[in-house]
Amino acid sequence: MKMRIFCVFYLLLPLLTIAQKDTTNKSKQIDLAIIPSIGYSPETRWYYGGNATALFKLNTNDTLARTSNASFDILYTQNRQAYIGLEYNLFFKQEEYMLRGINEWVDFNLDYYGIGPRSPNIAETFDYRQLTFDNTLFKKLNGKTFAGIGYRFSSWNTLRAIDGGLLESDSPSHYLQSISSGLMFTYLIDSRDNIVNTFKGGMLNVSLTLNSKWLGSTANNPNVNIEASKFYKVNKYNHILAFHALGNFNFGEVPFAEYSILGSENMKRGYYSGRYRDKQFAAVQVEYRFPIYKRLGMVVFGAMGDVAPTIQAFALQTIKFSGGGGLRFMLFKDERLNLRLDYGITNQSGFMYIGVGEAF
Repeated sequence: MKMRIFCVFYLLLPLLTIAQKDTTNKSKQIDLAIIPSIGYSPETRWYYGGNATALFKLNTNDTLARTSNASFDILYTQNRQAYIGLEYNLFFKQEEYMLRGINEWVDFNLDYYGIGPRSPNIAETFDYRQLTFDNTLFKKLNGKTFAGIGYRFSSWNTLRAIDGGLLESDSPSHYLQSISSGLMFTYLIDSRDNIVNTFKGGMLNVSLTLNSKWLGSTANNPNVNIEASKFYKVNKYNHILAFHALGNFNFGEVPFAEYSILGSENMKRGYYSGRYRDKQFAAVQVEYRFPIYKRLGMVVFGAMGDVAPTIQAFALQTIKFSGGGGLRFMLFKDERLNLRLDYGITNQSGFMYIGVGEAF
């Protein structure tokens, strides 16, 4: 397990942060953080780019609507990988309506270890390109309960795979090329006091995506995604105990691009992204967050989860565990927006994660 050599740069990164507040129009006040990204990871080697995160209220006189946010990332790596992404949460008058979206384009290569919870620790590299638009409009039903309808489009192209290699041998459904296009129906309960960095409240999001051939999908592939979180402020010093659960379940003919993967900067930190992949995924994590001095804070976390070909196939014997800790630097006190540096470890690997905002 090797410590990543970009740690020192990011410990100094807050000194390079550009933080601006537009006060020319009080009703349109915006907090903006522009952060350079330079680092090293096993998936990318050296990478370069930046992140711009904006926090704003569509109407500062609206005390019922939470702060809206938008985050834009652009990245290029030594391995000739590229990523562009835009994620946003917009809260309209008195939160009667919300608009949320994740839109991204990637030209990437990743290691492929096979399919299933017991895939060997031997990998080969494949190249792919993916374009995704995922946007949902929510209407308040009552209190903190919302119903949403949206649309998701994702196109996938495998650009290069090793002839006669593991991916070609496994030949997952539509692994060379696929399109997923479907309507999304979402039920949401969201009582979090701040979605960027929650101190109290919780969230339950249940969504059904109907990827259908009549909308242009390669296959009929219904997907159910369930996410829940709960936050407790345990004392007056802003110590937070946070719980998070995530499940992604695919049915029908599942294209390779829609397989669930284990490992990311938000869930199961410490595992290579895609170290395990299959049609089903479920995981839970707990995190304890606490301030150290002024803007500086720390977290410790642990997680468990797994992948499986069917829901019935989940087994206690193959559950994957991970844990770790990290540092936080608060960029904006009012909105509690943090720069985060996490290190996750498993029995196989250990990785560093850098980002803006909490893991969940």
